[in-house]
Amino acid sequence: MHEDLISSIRAELAQSADEKTKASNARFFKEGINCYGVKAAIVLRVADKHYGQIKRTSRKFLNM
Repeated sequence: MHEDLISSIRAELAQSADEKTKASNARFFKEGINCYGVKAAIVLRVADKHYGQIKRTSRKFLNM
């Protein structure tokens, strides 16, 4: 179940990635970071969607 939840969230974020946003984020940060190209509003929408499932998930699993 936990792996399905994580896979679902990752897939949704990957589907929402935008190359233009990724390039813009990479220019903003001077140090080399791994930008995924997902806007904050989309991340918040995905987080709100999955919050109930995450809240019920064991803290031990989430700290892995």
